[in-house]
Amino acid sequence: EERYRAIPRAENLRELMRTITEDPHTAGTPASRKVAEFILSKFQSWGLSARIEEYEAFMPMPVERTLELVAPEPYAAQLRESAIPQDKDSSDQGQLPTFNAYAGDGDATADLVYVNYGTPEDYLELEKLGVTVKGRIVIARYGRSWRGIKPKVAWEHGALGCIIYSDPKDDGFYQGDVYPDGSWRPWDGAQLRAIRGPVAPESWRGSLPITYHIGPGPARVRLKLSFDWQNRPLYNVVARIDGAAVPDEWILYGNHHDAWVNGASDPTSGNVVLMETARALGELVKQGWKPKRTIVFASWDGEEWGLLGSTEWASMRWAPGPITRRFWIISASRR
Repeated sequence: EERYRAIPRAENLRELMRTITEDPHTAGTPASRKVAEFILSKFQSWGLSARIEEYEAFMPMPVERTLELVAPEPYAAQLRESAIPQDKDSSDQGQLPTFNAYAGDGDATADLVYVNYGTPEDYLELEKLGVTVKGRIVIARYGRSWRGIKPKVAWEHGALGCIIYSDPKDDGFYQGDVYPDGSWRPWDGAQLRAIRGPVAPESWRGSLPITYHIGPGPARVRLKLSFDWQNRPLYNVVARIDGAAVPDEWILYGNHHDAWVNGASDPTSGNVVLMETARALGELVKQGWKPKRTIVFASWDGEEWGLLGSTEWASMRWAPGPITRRFWIISASRR
């Protein structure tokens, strides 16, 4: 362990981070393949047995996205973040449009209802207030539950659509200075001032300069979406160090390299730690060390869409027969 601790270098993490996050690299795009090839080249340069394992998965990309307030006054949401002069990456070409993965095609116009974070508990509170979302479109704060769950819960309660926004109380000026002066989300965002109805409970109120009402209406919105429904490629990068004593028992250490856009915090901050760990263990191997069990390093693709790359890898490796290897899993969480 002492020999190992002397090897990793923080400057290596920074350099790997700069390279990987230079351009948007969403899963299913050539940019994701480019990042995978870079990670592969690094694994191989460190003396590890590594390869890219390619799969396909269903990843629909947006063709049309429309969000309009049609009453009591017209307003069309720009559905994009404004470029920040101090940050060249904020105007990168190839950025992923704002959308929720696996949203359905549709065109709906309905009254708007504010549902706080859109959790099951929030809908119970709405019932107590006598407010239904059936036949309406809901707007929910980001947080407290996964973004893929919020539309599902809304649909289960009869809503026609779901809008998710980031409230400055959770991620914005309420928390501290906004980017580029601080780390919190900058000013652009949706506002709710056209909603009336009951005033929201105190715990539901964010930090927009408005009184938070629940609705329904008189705010009425149109939400229209269409997608290009296709299978697209995934590029998992897998490296290994064979075990000397029990090679069929695996330590599986994984993160992912695909990002929703550039992905500095999520996932690259964790992925570069995985890579530097692999480099350091590779150095020990060159010095004659061998692990007792096989160590597998996996930089997955398609995680942002729903753990696609790791799921494909596991299902192709072991299904439909029984698992014949014992293995332990380590996840390199982002920092």
